[in-house]
Amino acid sequence: MAVTYALATEMVMKAGANVSSTATGATYTEAFGEMAEGVINVSSGYNWSDWYTAYSATYPDVTGLLIDAATNLGAIYIINYDMSGFTNIQEAVSRINTLYQMYLNDINLLKEHSKKDFVRVGGGVYP
Repeated sequence: MAVTYALATEMVMKAGANVSSTATGATYTEAFGEMAEGVINVSSGYNWSDWYTAYSATYPDVTGLLIDAATNLGAIYIINYDMSGFTNIQEAVSRINTLYQMYLNDINLLKEHSKKDFVRVGGGVYP
């Protein structure tokens, strides 16, 4: 499986300073991205990876939502990988808590059946 919408640059940016350089390497961000996309696709009951490949250019707002959800979760994985570089554990936990709340906001939109059709087709008629 290849990463589709869990973009490495955004994951690393959201994880912030003091994270492990190992966890921000290409191999790790690829693995974290695949895990994040898998969680999002299964949790929401929809294959957003296939949708992204077909419709991301047509529906940039939905694309942004998917990228935000996946990179929030991926950044949590990066931070959680090794917290030894942080000033204290509270700094890492505070970042994780913030990212997790943003991820929950995004995934709730993707899971909500009343909004799923709207989100899936970018606010228009289903193609």
